[in-house]
Amino acid sequence: MEAGADGDFLGGDRTLLASIGAAKARGNLSHGIFLVGPCTRSLANVAERMVEIIADPMDPNDCHRLYPLGKAQQIDVDSIRRLIENLQHSSRGSGPRVALIHRADRLHRSAANSLLKSLEEPPDGVFFVLTTTRPWEVLATVRSRCQTHRCAAPPPRRRNPHWTTLLADYKKFLCDAMECPTPAHLLDVYGLVINFRRIIGECLSDILPSADVSLDGEAAAAQPEEERRDILMEFFADLAGCVLTVMGENLVADEEERRKKVLFLSRQLRTINRAPWLLSMHCPEVAILEEIFSFPLSAGTSFCD
Repeated sequence: MEAGADGDFLGGDRTLLASIGAAKARGNLSHGIFLVGPCTRSLANVAERMVEIIADPMDPNDCHRLYPLGKAQQIDVDSIRRLIENLQHSSRGSGPRVALIHRADRLHRSAANSLLKSLEEPPDGVFFVLTTTRPWEVLATVRSRCQTHRCAAPPPRRRNPHWTTLLADYKKFLCDAMECPTPAHLLDVYGLVINFRRIIGECLSDILPSADVSLDGEAAAAQPEEERRDILMEFFADLAGCVLTVMGENLVADEEERRKKVLFLSRQLRTINRAPWLLSMHCPEVAILEEIFSFPLSAGTSFCD
């Protein structure tokens, strides 16, 4: 987005939005738009601007938003049916009507099949915008009925000064554990987990004042969890980057020692790469962090033997 009260920037997504406006002007805008990107919040911001372009002039009654709700964080078939019904009766004039479905990967299969019918035969003047960070989890037939657009990566959120310090601490811990771990390193594990969660909380508090305050009920309650997940994913990527840096710095001449170090670091990288999947399975955040940070101790013990 352009600089504004929420501090976001459109950046590379200006071109995408311009193409949507041009397609609307030509009269050949797809009735189904599938917006994919790495960050839930950035996707939501770009999607909202896209809705403004499609529904211009904007009538609030002609824009309907759908979010995953409930403990399972799903979009059920009844929600889709209500959405379709509202779209058919909402317009006060002949203007376009837009359905914005956030986190479309949370569509229940029956809901996706119900939506598919409207995507295949969309009512006149109705447009669907679906957003997701996990396109592979959206029903293939739904994806095939939409025109896919990729949202540019969000601007870095490394405003917290402790972020870099934590990554440096992790890198040192990794190197020490690789050489020869001691029982004292177990305290380092808990220190990393505590500091990690504290910094995530600080990043979250920086973001939430500018979150979408127009939401209500369960949708608003779910927003902090989405933001936290995005921050965690960014942290996981940076942890993996640390491992790769350490790997590049430890290409020693001795072939056997080099083989052991590369094996150790490759296993740690695999543990980090498993974290997003564990997160999607609703595994407790603390358990995921403990698995990442404690792995070098067990692997390092075998390395020292």
